[in-house]
Amino acid sequence: MKKAVVLLLLFYIVSVNSFSQVHYVSFGHINGSVKDVSLFQLNPNNNYSSEQELNLLAWTWQGNFGVVRSLLQFTGLNTIPDNAIILSATLYLYGVNSAGIIPQGNSYYNGSNFPTNQGIIGRVTEYWNENTVTWATQPLFDTSNALIIPSSTLQWNEDYSVSSPELVSMVQEMVSNNNFGFILMLKTEAKYRSRVFASSKHENEKLWPVLQVSYKYCDASFDYCINSSEPNLYSFEAVNTNALNYSWILNGSLVSTDPDYQDYFESGDTNVLCLNVLDSDSLFCEECITIFIPEEIEEKSIYTFRNGKEEIKIPKADAIVIPIIKMSPNPTNGLFTLNVSNVDADTLKKCVIKNPNGEVIMEKSIVLNNNTFDLTNYNNGIYLVEVIIGNEIVFSDKLIKIN
Repeated sequence: MKKAVVLLLLFYIVSVNSFSQVHYVSFGHINGSVKDVSLFQLNPNNNYSSEQELNLLAWTWQGNFGVVRSLLQFTGLNTIPDNAIILSATLYLYGVNSAGIIPQGNSYYNGSNFPTNQGIIGRVTEYWNENTVTWATQPLFDTSNALIIPSSTLQWNEDYSVSSPELVSMVQEMVSNNNFGFILMLKTEAKYRSRVFASSKHENEKLWPVLQVSYKYCDASFDYCINSSEPNLYSFEAVNTNALNYSWILNGSLVSTDPDYQDYFESGDTNVLCLNVLDSDSLFCEECITIFIPEEIEEKSIYTFRNGKEEIKIPKADAIVIPIIKMSPNPTNGLFTLNVSNVDADTLKKCVIKNPNGEVIMEKSIVLNNNTFDLTNYNNGIYLVEVIIGNEIVFSDKLIKIN
């Protein structure tokens, strides 16, 4: 559910969102929204987040047998609405012409004497931190519906791409629930087998892993404007004009089933307006805003007497102070700052953070200027950040955690 606090004094128009039937996005070397790490069995407590390759390996080091796996996560998937329907997904992994810990490159090809080196790509099912995860702390994963990387045919520069229902299913789970990424490993972790691709740390960014996705989603966003002569009169218009059903819900009550809706809001009241949509693909979604209009200013007269003559003066109107609150960075790796200004220092202020399920995970008092928060120990996803001053919610916005 999306919320925004609206403090309005003058006429203006705000576009909440735009509508498009099918969206196409690409994550990887185009925008760098990817993280990856190697896991080394023989050094189970070491973190290998700087490797230039994604390694799938079962080999020996000074006569000791060990295994290497790789984790890969496209953090940009967290920007896709969680109600989106994934239509297609294509994963690209690119081969390299040399490798650090795999000097032999791909072990299986015409003329080699090594066994086949098929790999698998499974879905990781719990959180991991790129800079701290090790073999000993590697996350749980699911390979029951894994993608199969065929055995290599070249020692170097062999790419791999896949677009399949299994990949679509994995990406759908990551978008709808939790995006913990993929695990890449050999299908048979027995010596001597190796398979190598470029990681997101490779010096040639054109070789970074890429995930391309197309999706559609139910859009309940709407535009609204305020009448210039009647600042309490609002007009609302659904952006999605092809929906099967519209329901405007004001403070919990149904007020209209038309795509357009108009209403008058009393000054000093806080109102929550939601648009529920059943779209042409029979998908349901909801979009909400919170509307607060300050009390109207009453003109006051002061009566004084000078030289025996009554004078009437109209004093300067009270200023309306609108809090200024800035949240950055967003998206964030978990560390972010709320800058609060234009507020009485003695006024009670607090911040409430809710997880994607609407549960309060953090609540603490805040002060003027910078307030720091740490969500690094929480799962990636979309969180709701609310700032309460006095008894009013004066700020409410999404925070995207993608590290």
